[in-house]
Amino acid sequence: MFKERIITIWMIVYDGDASRVYTTTSFDKMLASIEGSLRGYCGDETPALEEMYQQVIDRIKAAEEQPAIPMRFNNLHVVVYRWEIDGSNPIHHILGQCYSAVEDPDLREQIDSLFSASVFT
Repeated sequence: MFKERIITIWMIVYDGDASRVYTTTSFDKMLASIEGSLRGYCGDETPALEEMYQQVIDRIKAAEEQPAIPMRFNNLHVVVYRWEIDGSNPIHHILGQCYSAVEDPDLREQIDSLFSASVFT
């Protein structure tokens, strides 16, 4: 069913600390996490900071296909990793089987939403 599609996993590692890792399959949630972390780290909102936040988001969007996006903000070091699970991975295979076996359309939609566009595009 999903042979030509992938599951993309975004992992954000803060300061190289294994206890400060956030993982999601949603690009938008990853962006929101980075922006929220920066806003918490930088503090007060100013026009200059708003511009910096937008530049960071734009930089990440431009590098979306890269396997790693390292960033540093003063003493905060952030690396965003992009992982792809393709048809050779058992998780991919099992989710495809679940999709085929499940009759609940909402659950099927949730499973389908985990898979990204074709790996051949």
